[in-house]
Formats: sequence, structure tokens, C-alpha cells
Amino acid sequence: MQKRYIKQKSRVSAPKSKLLSWLNATIVVCLAFSLIYYIAGVNDLMVKGFDLKKLKTEVRALALENDNYQSEVVAKKSLYNLETQVEKMNLVAISDVTYITVSDTIVAKK
Repeated sequence: MQKRYIKQKSRVSAPKSKLLSWLNATIVVCLAFSLIYYIAGVNDLMVKGFDLKKLKTEVRALALENDNYQSEVVAKKSLYNLETQVEKMNLVAISDVTYITVSDTIVAKK
């Protein structure tokens, strides 16, 4: 009687066994795809992080270059303003310069 029970049990568990093996295979495949997707996502984030770091250094360099250009523009505007102010004063250009020479003799004594 016990043998019949074992045979009947194995007949009933055969379809369950196939279902469980199919379910296990499906779970393993899903886990594999999930792992691959996770690794690809982490890799993409790392690449974007490196690109962001590179772009930040480029932004700093361009900001310094912009500051240099701004100071150069201010200096040129200042020179232009000085030139226009000098032209408005109607100054005469000097052609012949004479310098005063001072003798080495003492003018006053204590």
C-alpha cells in the first residue's frame, strides 16, 4: 500500500516539478537581466560623472578667461575715455622741450 502512495505522489508532483523548474529558470533569467541592467546603469552614471567633472574644470578655465577679457575691456574703455577727454581739452602738442639745469652751489646756509 505504501508503494502505491509513493507512485501516486510522484505522478502528481511531476507537473508541479516542471512548473517549479520553469519558474526557477524564469527567476534566474530575470535576475541576470536585472544585474546587467544595474551594471549598465552604474557604468552610465560613472561616465556622466567624469564628463561633468571635465565640464566643470572647463567652466572654471572659461570663467578665468572671461575675467581676463573683462579687465582688458575695462582698461581699453578707460584709455578711450582718457583720449576723448584729452581731445576735448584742446591741448597743444610740445615740439621743443627745454630743461632747466640747476647748479650745484648752495643757495642758503644755516
